[in-house]
Amino acid sequence: SPGLDGNGAMVFHPNFTASNPIAIFRGAGGVNDRMAMFAMADGAGIGASSSAAKAVVNFTGGTVDMLVDRLYLSRERTNSSGSSPSASPSATLTMNAGVIDANHVILGYQGQGDNQNATGAAFCQGTLNVNGGTFRVNGTLELGHTTATAAHTTDSEQTYGRFTVSGAGATLMASNI
Repeated sequence: SPGLDGNGAMVFHPNFTASNPIAIFRGAGGVNDRMAMFAMADGAGIGASSSAAKAVVNFTGGTVDMLVDRLYLSRERTNSSGSSPSASPSATLTMNAGVIDANHVILGYQGQGDNQNATGAAFCQGTLNVNGGTFRVNGTLELGHTTATAAHTTDSEQTYGRFTVSGAGATLMASNI
């Protein structure tokens, strides 16, 4: 339910959790086709923003079945107007049943150096919680990707990617971290 402030949340409605709902994510080609990208708190709108994008995707209470090439949790990049996107986006993804199968996962992608000379901080924070089910990364799982210079310590020190694996049957598999 995204709001006008750029924040959004995706959850299973509590009225349906007793019947074990499932969320299936595939590309346009059908059941065996990967989505090209799934991005949460992607700071690339049509113009600069005065507030940071925040996103929560919580699949607790149901099952997720996702095939995706690139998965971003919090992404800062230049928008279509050529200016800085919203500073300091953050995203949290939580799952407790099912499978998320991704080729490349980036938790916290601060990719615009010193954020196009922005006056505020430009860090990105991505959090993954695997409380059950399987989270599979076929390629690389990047934690806290940043291109900020040493002079912008707020950007580089506060950008992070973190994951927690807990609960019976919770599995995170990655080819490379």
